[in-house]
Amino acid sequence: YEENKFLCGICPTAFWLMPSKGRGTQRKSRVRCPVTRATRPPNGLKDHDLIARLHALNTEKTSLLEEKSFAQAAAVQKAIDDLGGIEAYQAASRRGEGRTANFSSSRWVSKQLIRHGLKPGKGEERLALLDVGAVTEQYTKYGKWIACDAIDLNPQSSAIKKADFLQFQGSGQPYDVIVLSLVLNFVGDSTKRGEMLQHCRELLQRRGHVFIVLPRKCLHNSIYCTEGHLEEIMQSLGYEQTAKHYSPKLCFFMYKLHHADRKKIIGLKRLQKGEKMNRFAICLS
Repeated sequence: YEENKFLCGICPTAFWLMPSKGRGTQRKSRVRCPVTRATRPPNGLKDHDLIARLHALNTEKTSLLEEKSFAQAAAVQKAIDDLGGIEAYQAASRRGEGRTANFSSSRWVSKQLIRHGLKPGKGEERLALLDVGAVTEQYTKYGKWIACDAIDLNPQSSAIKKADFLQFQGSGQPYDVIVLSLVLNFVGDSTKRGEMLQHCRELLQRRGHVFIVLPRKCLHNSIYCTEGHLEEIMQSLGYEQTAKHYSPKLCFFMYKLHHADRKKIIGLKRLQKGEKMNRFAICLS
């Protein structure tokens, strides 16, 4: 579902057979699925605009709280509430999943697991995967070899557990894989983003893997974060990058945990200059 958060795509294509004029053969015809008024986001915003606006407001609110500008932060919270808050965000994500059925982060994750020889063989135990910030159950189709725990702060399905990732202690056994797909960018606090990456180490088994999906603008158009900066943080936490991929709007990364020793503290530092750059950052305290 994740790429729809920044792209407005076409809905799942419906096909049916139609007679071909002048020939005995048949051909497939494609139509665009309708979007009813009842499913449209508030204030006439398109889904990707609504999601981007909520991301920006959430980040702004966090910055104001850090500066102790409580009155301004309350005004920003009201703007978030007026847009529908987390419920509107998740509804827009579900609608977008339908329109961009040709994309899912689970497809890239599953391909990399297979490519790196991690798919269990016949008779072997399934991989234990934690999908953080899940809106839908996108790993169900891989159920024969992936046992997925899906969690979210505000689950929209009974199959998704209600949980705060930073407080989540797992299901008793360490995970083989943890997926943070368009999750870090929704957390407004740079220190909490670092804490999430550290918490992954506590939930992973040795040699486990973490997948991170971020909007490209978080790394390519941020004052405080670049791809090199993210790599420095992950190496500091004991991760080695094993794969990466770019789409027009997103960055995909796969990391393998090698050791759990913290090496250094990484704070906020201006890394790039330019107009209209965002303030996305990740810090290790």
